[in-house]
Formats: sequence, structure tokens, C-alpha cells
Amino acid sequence: KLAYQPALSRITRKFIGRRLWGFRSIGEDAGNTKCIVIYVRGGLTYSEYRGILCEARDTSVYVVTDYMIGYKDVMAGVLSEL
Repeated sequence: KLAYQPALSRITRKFIGRRLWGFRSIGEDAGNTKCIVIYVRGGLTYSEYRGILCEARDTSVYVVTDYMIGYKDVMAGVLSEL
């Protein structure tokens, strides 16, 4: 199956499955958490946000970012480069 999957979706899946090392976690066992807080600096697209939530269906996840990037932001960036 060929499909694009945001990198944050893969990272979330590996973190929840305890197959991702080197990321900070509070507590001794990252797999025994009540909730996961994901902070994304610099903005997050709605596609990435959806991917995180899809991977963490059975886990309480809080996604924190400083900006949500929408299609208008992408188009403004493209037009500014012309």
C-alpha cells in the first residue's frame, strides 16, 4: 500500500509501542503512561494533527503547537516565492 504518512504519525506510533528511544518522558516507563503530551515547535499542519490522533486512538494525547498551518499559509508561502 503506497500512501504518504506524516513523520509525526510514525513517531507517535513508535512512541506508544515503546519502540522509540531517546525522546524525553516523565516516569520510568514510557509505555505505562496515562497521557502523552506532544509539543511541535514552528507549527503543525492539520494533516499531521489528524495523523497523530489516528495513531493514538486508545491513548490520551495532548498536542501543543504555537501555530496551526492551513492551506492559506501554504499558498501564501508559494506565492511569495514567485
